[in-house]
Amino acid sequence: MSLINQVLRDLDKRRAVTAAAPAAVKTSLPSAAPNALQRARRWGLGFAITAMAVVAGGVAQGSINWPGRVAELEVSMPVGVAAVAEAAPVVPPVTAAPVAVTTPAVSPEVKTETPSPGEPVLVAVAAPTVRSPLINIPRSEPKARLILVPDLAASASALALPKPEPRIDKRMASRTPQERAEAHYQRGVTAHQAGQINDSADAFMAALREDARYAPARQAQAGLLIGQSRHEEALALLHEGITLSPQQPTLALMLARLQAERQDLSAAADTLKAASGNATNNAEYQGFYAAILQRAGRHPEAAEKFSAALRLAPANSVWWMGLGISLSASDQSAAAREAFMRAKTTGALPPEAGQYVELRLRQML
Repeated sequence: MSLINQVLRDLDKRRAVTAAAPAAVKTSLPSAAPNALQRARRWGLGFAITAMAVVAGGVAQGSINWPGRVAELEVSMPVGVAAVAEAAPVVPPVTAAPVAVTTPAVSPEVKTETPSPGEPVLVAVAAPTVRSPLINIPRSEPKARLILVPDLAASASALALPKPEPRIDKRMASRTPQERAEAHYQRGVTAHQAGQINDSADAFMAALREDARYAPARQAQAGLLIGQSRHEEALALLHEGITLSPQQPTLALMLARLQAERQDLSAAADTLKAASGNATNNAEYQGFYAAILQRAGRHPEAAEKFSAALRLAPANSVWWMGLGISLSASDQSAAAREAFMRAKTTGALPPEAGQYVELRLRQML
């Protein structure tokens, strides 16, 4: 303000000098409007006064850093935030007391105070809290939510019951192959009794996979194949069984029947002979073996086998008749007549067989 007062005092002095000038000088001054030079001076003087007023007001308000009154601002920035570039220093620098700058966590705020004339202007600037854009700090969530996914996964695992293994595998894990084969066989028998032919066949084959020498399963499977007129498959299955166990009488008996139906009597006789050592106490085996030998024309052997069968089952009238036929073909008429008489007295012959026996007895009279 003192500068403005000084300018005003200069103007007053100029006016006083003009007023005190001689009358001659006053009359010499043009009465017309001032010339261009005077107008320029007046405009320049007014502009200078206005500019000085603006500068003085800015200094007073602290918005303009006047030389000698500039305070160094030290701003503490958080780690990770680039420091604010300092303004170019003004020469000569004025040494001032360091300004204490606080960094509150609230939004940026600038506090200014209007200093009294003659005192340095101190500006306290609160540095804004800036988060580094390179660091993504996740928002903390309740602990319960953090374990939702693991808990759900664990629950799902707990609720997902394991697929039960087949019962047979569990029960048979420590059994021998023969025991497992027998279990499969029993399962096949049960399925067959229930009319589940396919299931029974699968069970019988499973038994053979466990133990290829398990004869009951092979016999049952062969019986199913024969019942379905699948004779070729039955023959192959029985041949395999005889190869593994040549002395298995039941398999030999089934295979010999199929061979006899094909009129392969020689092969049937050989099959029965191979297993005859294990069938000495099997009346059916001996009687069928005798019939095959008889059809093959081997009557002495047939008579021997019929006799062996009748020792085990003396009430079989058909075998008595067969024995009489083979004895008669072997020129043993007396023994043949006795055999025919035993066949007649049993009373169990079919009608045609009974008529045949009566005819042969009459011929032997």
